[in-house]
Amino acid sequence: MNSRDRVYSVLNMEEPDLVPFFGSPHPAIFDKSFSPHMISKARQSTKSESYARYLKAQTDLIKKFDLSFMHMGILVDPTYNLQLENDRYVDETGRIKSTHLIGGISEAYMGGFLPTPSKYREFMRQRPPPVTDWRIDRVREAKKLAEELDLFLLIGTGSVVEIVMEACGIPNFLRYLYTDPQFLDEIIRDSALRTVVRVKMACEEGADGILIYDDYAYHSGPFFSVQHFMKHIQPWVKHVVSEIHKRGVPAFQHACGDIRSLMPGIIDAGYDAIEPLESTAGITISEMKERWGDKISLIGNVSLNTLVQGTPAATAMETENCIKAGARGGGYMLGASHAIHNQCRIDNVLAMLATWKQTGTYPIK
Repeated sequence: MNSRDRVYSVLNMEEPDLVPFFGSPHPAIFDKSFSPHMISKARQSTKSESYARYLKAQTDLIKKFDLSFMHMGILVDPTYNLQLENDRYVDETGRIKSTHLIGGISEAYMGGFLPTPSKYREFMRQRPPPVTDWRIDRVREAKKLAEELDLFLLIGTGSVVEIVMEACGIPNFLRYLYTDPQFLDEIIRDSALRTVVRVKMACEEGADGILIYDDYAYHSGPFFSVQHFMKHIQPWVKHVVSEIHKRGVPAFQHACGDIRSLMPGIIDAGYDAIEPLESTAGITISEMKERWGDKISLIGNVSLNTLVQGTPAATAMETENCIKAGARGGGYMLGASHAIHNQCRIDNVLAMLATWKQTGTYPIK
């Protein structure tokens, strides 16, 4: 089987020949000549020399380790960043960001630029269209590489609630659940419909699957009640997933934190797979498999803390445990409890990959 066949097999709750590996380690783990500045520039521009180098390094890793996915995110077009003072800017969604990198890779979220309905509506009247040339170019580049390497092309197109929650400022958004639910419904609808436009483009350009980024929870549980989720958010999640399925591709959900109380609603929305199953939020693959493993494909759960701070032996043990608990009967892809970023220890990442090849072949022992 090739990588695409393995992923489709898992999405069909079948057992492939090898457990698919979700995601790709950041090239900077293996190439320390990537500086934080170059990584930041690589994330922002398809035209920069550093971005071309980043893509080549990622491609080399995929070839070397026989990884399964080509993942490309098109959530925010940096062309439309609005510069503020010092290192801060506002992205096209209305989130204040800093070029200061958290963990050496992720530009820091500093708060919402649109705390009131009037500011939100004024800002959004001037926003760019949902699909831009930058986004189309990114998808086409990824498609070309995916075809060359026979990979499953996963395009991250947008968000239903996370982005507008951050644009308003998380405390403001949660307050609007009680003080102005009509405004809340307006912005969630707006985010969902813009995401659908990008879904259509990505599918037309040949995406094999669509990833929706929507964090719903802290480590201690959801940001909002299950009742609020089902009333205000889940119907639009369901709409976006239905639009993905209309185009004949599967829908993947990225949701950090302890999402267990929301899982019935996530499954009812129609998602085919969920990741990253954050272990530091108390989520175990064994519980997820027992409760929902026959209804949705499960991805991840190898602790990022272990990959950053642990030992190769601990990483190997955790990787093997996740495979044994999740992969029997199909429906599981190996992955970290978040992105394998450049603060992960190289020896731990190598231990994870080696253990995957040793223990991830079916039948699982």
